[in-house]
Amino acid sequence: MPIHTTGRRLGLTIPLKTVRDKVAGKGHRGVYANIQLTSMVDMFTIMVVFLLQTFSASGELLYIQKDITVPDVNNWRELGVAPLIAIGAEAVTLDGFEVARPADLAAAPDTEWDMPTLEEKLNEAKAMFKVVHPGETFNGEIIVQSDKAVDFKILRRVLFACAKAEYTTVHFAVRGKAGSGPAGTTAPAPAK
Repeated sequence: MPIHTTGRRLGLTIPLKTVRDKVAGKGHRGVYANIQLTSMVDMFTIMVVFLLQTFSASGELLYIQKDITVPDVNNWRELGVAPLIAIGAEAVTLDGFEVARPADLAAAPDTEWDMPTLEEKLNEAKAMFKVVHPGETFNGEIIVQSDKAVDFKILRRVLFACAKAEYTTVHFAVRGKAGSGPAGTTAPAPAK
């Protein structure tokens, strides 16, 4: 018996009349449908990514890295979406990508303030903002998440690089103390 290529359904290529009749439904419309699984998975992936980007159930937009201890404050405001610079003991990162090492920044002379890698990455983020939001003006917002123990010399160099890349609205990530609220609101009175 020669080898035949199978059709869309394997049952239709079987030469037995009883099997062929059962699969085809004896002349009726078949009950089996081909599902395009790849397209459906792509569609659901796009929907999930869109929903994750659009909604935030907890209101938390930032993930505080485990090696960074942010300061506790009484008055604070909710942070929006902006590029995030994290300054820890081991690395300075922009949106998770390392741009400098704090030990190298601290060892540099006081007269050197430039951070060319950070400036380049911030300029790329600014160009991406203009591509993604073509009708909006660039607002120059940046979020700095710095450890309490970081030397001010390192923080000064990071802020200088932000200013050179035209990121002039700097927000610092902090942790609100228990019982405190956003700036402009009154904290609830303690229960007696």
